[in-house]
Amino acid sequence: WKLDEGTGVTAADGSAHHRALTLTSASWTGRARLDGGLRGNGTSVAGATGAAVLDTTNSFTVSAWARLTAKDHISTVATQSGTRAGSFQIYYSQSSDRWVFNRYSADTDTPAITRAQSLRPPVVGAWTHLMGVYDQNKKQLRFYVNGRLQSTADYTTPWGRHTNIELALAGDFQRRNALCALAAAESFLQRKID
Repeated sequence: WKLDEGTGVTAADGSAHHRALTLTSASWTGRARLDGGLRGNGTSVAGATGAAVLDTTNSFTVSAWARLTAKDHISTVATQSGTRAGSFQIYYSQSSDRWVFNRYSADTDTPAITRAQSLRPPVVGAWTHLMGVYDQNKKQLRFYVNGRLQSTADYTTPWGRHTNIELALAGDFQRRNALCALAAAESFLQRKID
């Protein structure tokens, strides 16, 4: 999704899969990293696909451009929701003051969490490219910030929840040909996305 429409209640899927995002509580912004983007309200899901997007039992990559405007709460950039836990999550951790890519061990109330995180704190107001990779062959998470590998973590318990992607924006995001899933009601990102 390029998120360059600027008007309307859908964002077109730039792939051949035709999984448009139906927007519910986001507004368009003409000022994002590249062209336009979305601005969320921080309290509810901004949009969702009508069908599953990722099979998280196999290798995958998720990336997004995000601009953090405050560090006063957890800010989720990307997740694909399960029933109890997301199958992955990219977010700003207020307690660690780092960008984090994590996977949960199971779709339960108290799963074990495996994390790969940034080496340095995020810069407030700076557009930052975030990319989480799950390599099924190596059983490993890799996390990149602005194209540089930050850390890796062994992850041996992949599980999949073939659900739709939800956007839960609470600020500004831009994505360019990147898959971005945003959710987790208590941690909506208050930023822009492109």
